Amino acid sequence: MDLCEKQKTLVMHSWELMRPNLGNLSVRFFTEVLDNIPEARDMFYFLKDYKDSPHNNQKLKTHALVVFKLTCNSAVRFQEKGDIALSEDALKKLGSIHLKKNVMKGALLKIVHEGVGEQWSDELGKAWGVAYDRLAEAIKIKMNE
Repeated sequence: MDLCEKQKTLVMHSWELMRPNLGNLSVRFFTEVLDNIPEARDMFYFLKDYKDSPHNNQKLKTHALVVFKLTCNSAVRFQEKGDIALSEDALKKLGSIHLKKNVMKGALLKIVHEGVGEQWSDELGKAWGVAYDRLAEAIKIKMNE
């Protein structure tokens, strides 16, 4: 399912609303993943033996910011330009780790909801869901080429 123009606008506008708070939102994104899927902790070498709160882990903060920003930017770019601006290595890593385990979509939608606050609507949630699904599909296709 492709995004209609209104959905594209919703995704792009909400992304602009979230950008000033990316550091906090990205850590919340990964915390959400780890809270709901504890076994996902094993996906990250820097958390395997880490007993403290993930919020205090600088490597997680850095990784979270990169992945959250990459995911959102890629979803927006894919809607605007119809292509994915990711290197082969990034595609393989996203596909092999995150997409197979499907750990990102639910967390992404929850954090978008938090990030836009009162601007949230079911329509916005659906637009981000479609944007994520299209991006995941495009990454899987690229990986199989």
